Amino acid sequence: MTRRTLVSVACALIASACGGGSEASTGAGAGPAARFDLVTGDAQSAVVGTDLPNALVVRVTDAQNRPVPGQVVNFVVTAGGGHPFAGAANTNGDGLAQERWTLGTTAGAQTLEVRSVDAATGQPRTWATFHATATPGAARAIVISAGDNQSGTAGLALTSAITAKVSDQYGNPVSGIVVAWAAVAGGGSLAPPTSTTDAAGIAQSTWTLGGVAGANGATATVTGIGSVTFQATGTTGAAGRISVAAGDAQTGIVGDVLATQLRARVTDANGNPVTGATVAWATPAGSGSLGNTTTTSDASGIALASWTLGTTSGAMLATATVTGAGTATFHATATAGAVARMVNVSGGGQTALVTTTLPQPFVAQVIDRFGNPVSGATVTWTVLVPSSATLSAMTTVSDAAGMVSSRATLGTRAGSNQATAEFNGLTTIFGWEATGGPPAALVKATDRIVDVAGGQDPIVVVVRDVYGNGVEGALVTWSVLSGGGSVAPSSSLSGTGGDVYATWTLGTVAGANSVVASVNGISATITGTGLRGDATQLVMVSGDGQTATAGSQLPGDPTVRAFDQYGNAVPFAIISWSTLAGGGSLSSVSSATLVGGTASTHWTLGPASGAYSIVARLASTTAQPSVTFNASATAGSPSAYRVNVLDGDGQRIRAGGRFTTCSIGILTPVTVEVTTPAGAPVSGVTVNFSGEATTADAVGRASGRPFACNQTYGVQGFVVNVGSGAATAVFTSFVTASGSGLVATLAPSGQTGRVNTELPQPLVLSCYDINGGPSTSCGVTLLGPGGLRLVPERYPPGQTAYYWLLGPQLGTQTVQAIPTPNTATATATP
Repeated sequence: MTRRTLVSVACALIASACGGGSEASTGAGAGPAARFDLVTGDAQSAVVGTDLPNALVVRVTDAQNRPVPGQVVNFVVTAGGGHPFAGAANTNGDGLAQERWTLGTTAGAQTLEVRSVDAATGQPRTWATFHATATPGAARAIVISAGDNQSGTAGLALTSAITAKVSDQYGNPVSGIVVAWAAVAGGGSLAPPTSTTDAAGIAQSTWTLGGVAGANGATATVTGIGSVTFQATGTTGAAGRISVAAGDAQTGIVGDVLATQLRARVTDANGNPVTGATVAWATPAGSGSLGNTTTTSDASGIALASWTLGTTSGAMLATATVTGAGTATFHATATAGAVARMVNVSGGGQTALVTTTLPQPFVAQVIDRFGNPVSGATVTWTVLVPSSATLSAMTTVSDAAGMVSSRATLGTRAGSNQATAEFNGLTTIFGWEATGGPPAALVKATDRIVDVAGGQDPIVVVVRDVYGNGVEGALVTWSVLSGGGSVAPSSSLSGTGGDVYATWTLGTVAGANSVVASVNGISATITGTGLRGDATQLVMVSGDGQTATAGSQLPGDPTVRAFDQYGNAVPFAIISWSTLAGGGSLSSVSSATLVGGTASTHWTLGPASGAYSIVARLASTTAQPSVTFNASATAGSPSAYRVNVLDGDGQRIRAGGRFTTCSIGILTPVTVEVTTPAGAPVSGVTVNFSGEATTADAVGRASGRPFACNQTYGVQGFVVNVGSGAATAVFTSFVTASGSGLVATLAPSGQTGRVNTELPQPLVLSCYDINGGPSTSCGVTLLGPGGLRLVPERYPPGQTAYYWLLGPQLGTQTVQAIPTPNTATATATP
């Protein structure tokens, strides 16, 4: 079979590949397509979306460069979009095939490939590529490209240029289009005012914002197409200027705050208010002070400060400064304030004879509270009684320096005299001395001195002339007439008012005293009375060394006498009585000395035989002197009774009255129960409640209402005796007075003693009311075991003392004052 026959057969089998049938599709004598050449139509240019001006022509030849007719040629767009008209064409007898190409809508390079199916292998082949350039169409739109919605400092160019893009109907950038730029809001300008789009269709301009902070607008316009609007915000620039807004040129009183606050305005270079600028406020020396040294400007650019003027009248300055923006200066005038003081300038302290005129006038100055002179103030002059002087002017008006003056002519009164200058209650005093004649009388300034024996008291006499004026420089002598004692000094010169002072020490024996003062044959006698002093000594009188049957009362009462430091017997001194050894009981735990200074108690011995002792203490001194009595008990019958306090113990009572419950104010008796040692009730026996006796009832009970110790505040103890006194019971009360806002203190704190023993020093409770005066409404409480026993001796007002019996535990023990939680502690040792 011939070659042509084989080709014909192949083409017949794959007609689609050869583009036709049999011999006609390959052409006479032509072999299979071996080459495709672009004849015309390559590298054309046209507007996007339009047909290229020239057809695409391809020549197909075989291996011997012979045209291949009837060859199917496919045209496929591979870049840029667009499309061929038919997509395929058959070559003619000259081996030529033609196609039309409509470009895509995207500007730029576009390609179309020439393809076929290889007749021999059936494989696709790309033989050649047509190229074309799509150019943008006519400008149809303008849009914002970049630079919209920027913020920048008002009056300055934005950091980024604003750009607009011009495109054709397919959005392809169009170059060479003139864009006009214009500011349409907020002022400002654009440079250049027109620009031409580049290859990317972009035109740009630099936008300088208007000087006023706020919204700005600019447009980009293409004639015949339209425009776009850019927005921008102009912000306030850096502080560039500070100026006075309000508060300048005020007038105020020295030291006062000006009525209007200082207001400084901070703006940028374009006059926009600057928010948050730091303003430094200052005043030079003497111009007062500002409420703040730095403040911050508000949204209106305003910074405020209050100005307190200086204390010296005159012109004053204040400044407000912002770094880099300058300084604003405020002015004010400070005037003198109201008269605040009257100053004694000169004229006081002069000396002259009576009836003469003082050589110098009295000069005063009226000034405000800072010492600035005040003019125009009317000052009133007054001579103080009993001076008989007259003044040259009774009213004067202060001059520019605030000065006023008046001169005094003396009367007949010698000694110290005074005149005043007064303005609206402000006064200054001028004093002078008028000298008089010789001594004519001696007047007692003090007399009838009453003090403790041996006490020291000042005494005074006055030397006067015939007119009653005090005589200065007269020699007065002193001498004791009665009662002993002494006067010091024994002689002295009278002072400017004729006064003569001395110290009189009374004699040590209580009774009448007298002393005489003499000058130039004139005398005056001063009398005095020496009183007994506080008790400081305690002496045993009787009752020591007695012997009696156990459980019985001693026949002789233990008796003591209290003396002061000079041996004068002291009545009304409080003596405390307490047992030391052997037990037993006393009729009272405290008693007051009688007129002769003596005090006593009934002593009932205990039920056991042996040695007994009691102690009497005097509480009027810190040392608390004491006397000890001893007695011996012989064997006797045991007590037939026991006494138990059932009710009324520990009440709060008012001083000097019967026992009461202060909350309801009614009399409440103390109730006891009398029993046999075995506990059976005993009726019909006499029960003595510290002097008030009653009889036990059928169940052994008895009640009494004794009086409290007269005005002795604090814890008090009372004894109940039954029968012969062998059976006793003790009950206590707390004597108080009403009060509020009390302060209680305890001292001393920090003592040391053995457990279950009394401390050597009494615990003193001091009570004061809200006015600092002594009160009797305080109490004490023991925090823990142990006991407190009232010291009945007399203490200063507001003070009460207690014997403190330590409890059995070792270490710190505490007593607390009532109502204030002041405490005292002690250390208990084994």
